[in-house]
Amino acid sequence: MKQVELENRILELLDGQASAAQVLELEEILKADPEARSVYRSLSRLHSALCVRYEAAAEVQAVLPIAPFQSSQNEKPKRVLPWILAAAAAVAIAVLVLSKNSGGANSVPYQLSPGSVCQVTYPDGVKGPEGHFLVDGAYVELLGGNFECSLANGVHLVVEGPAEFTLANQDLVLLNQGNAWFDVPEVAKGFSVRTHEVDVVDLESEFGVLALSDAPDQIHVLRGSVIATTRIGTRSSEVLTAGQARVVNHDGSLKTLPPTPGRFQKALSGKIPYLHFGLDGIGVNGEIQVDGSMPGASSIKARLISEDSASHFIPGPVGQAISFSSGSGAWINTDWPGLSGKAPRSIAFWFKIDPGAQQTDTFPAAIAWGNPDNHFNRKWKIWFPRDPDNGQLRACISFGADRYYDPARLDDGSWHHLTAIYTGKTHEDGTPDCLLYLDGVLSKPEHRFGPDGPPVMRNVDTQTGGPGNGPLRIGYGIYAGLPTFQGSLDEIYIYQGVIDEKTIRSLSSNGHPSDGK
Repeated sequence: MKQVELENRILELLDGQASAAQVLELEEILKADPEARSVYRSLSRLHSALCVRYEAAAEVQAVLPIAPFQSSQNEKPKRVLPWILAAAAAVAIAVLVLSKNSGGANSVPYQLSPGSVCQVTYPDGVKGPEGHFLVDGAYVELLGGNFECSLANGVHLVVEGPAEFTLANQDLVLLNQGNAWFDVPEVAKGFSVRTHEVDVVDLESEFGVLALSDAPDQIHVLRGSVIATTRIGTRSSEVLTAGQARVVNHDGSLKTLPPTPGRFQKALSGKIPYLHFGLDGIGVNGEIQVDGSMPGASSIKARLISEDSASHFIPGPVGQAISFSSGSGAWINTDWPGLSGKAPRSIAFWFKIDPGAQQTDTFPAAIAWGNPDNHFNRKWKIWFPRDPDNGQLRACISFGADRYYDPARLDDGSWHHLTAIYTGKTHEDGTPDCLLYLDGVLSKPEHRFGPDGPPVMRNVDTQTGGPGNGPLRIGYGIYAGLPTFQGSLDEIYIYQGVIDEKTIRSLSSNGHPSDGK
């Protein structure tokens, strides 16, 4: 089926116009083709988002009458997507009137974890309070870090970035993206969380919601019970109790998941969440230990891929290290998707590259994840290419099209420490804001575009999960067929935020943060 035909068939399904035979045909296509599932999820999210905007007008019908969303049973259903775009303008006006009438009531304080990057936008006509406060209608964009707040009704929530959400009112959070935990007291029974794919209504509970930009949404119930109702496809509904978890299937049904309560932060940490790969040894099947304070760190699977794993361990700056160029080469594969979007990040590690190494035309990465398309900024890669002008080997941060090169020559056979930081911000010329520290000292990296020139879209949008996107790989590139990294690595830290110079100095001097981990 051609792309246009597939999209039309999906829209017919979402609008309730597909016949039973067409539904069955589409289901078979979605089961067999991951690319088709990706198209379906993108269209269903757009469809659902527009419906959410339109349904919001129901609360302000008296202020600005708008045609009802559903046609009568006797009328032929009309395609939602084309005409709802026009209706969105009217909805925006209605929501604006509602926001102005809200008066900024229910102002509640919030807190951020260290290293967080957060912006709060208040409704038009409402002046935001001084300091860290939310009001009804406030929109929160959390690029990185954690956000904690207690609402006026006693609901306690912690959101992990990158995330985007709106506090519609004290009883409803619209979660566009993010990992969010909610603890709801009895007096706030009925509190709701709405994503593009599912509505979750509390029945006095503690629960977590994962609203992912490139994967199905999830609900995890930790205590009590909730009602989960999907917003796409069949619009299934189910009461979930403690210990149960569900993921939204492509057809709108709820599919059982193993519960993973450890994925949700329940309080702010005094430290920036991180992952740590010590590289001091392996298990019987090549397992590499992963630890750290990032949610779910202990459940991440990492494995050394090599014909003779034991031969790759050498003395490092801190205990053992891994030589990826020994023997037939080696690399580490993981199931961690990486930090997505424009989430701030800091990656710190020791490396050693011998003179004359990395002479291939395709320079392998030390650390990489995301989408390999160099026409966009959809990847995150730290690698050591040779300068085409003078042949010197240099450290480089690559987003795909935008790249930053450290000026120092690094293939001297000595151990060095590198910290690569993306702040989540953008310069006035559209380039990402990055920092490089070599051996604890801030360098002055040079910006260059890749061989395909400037990106099609200037924004950083690291892609994780989904077809075509690679998980975190160490000593290897995002896609198959590349040579392995020709050097050694030790003590890799991946922070979900921007670390300070004190932490950088500690990592580059003793291999650990100043507090010991």
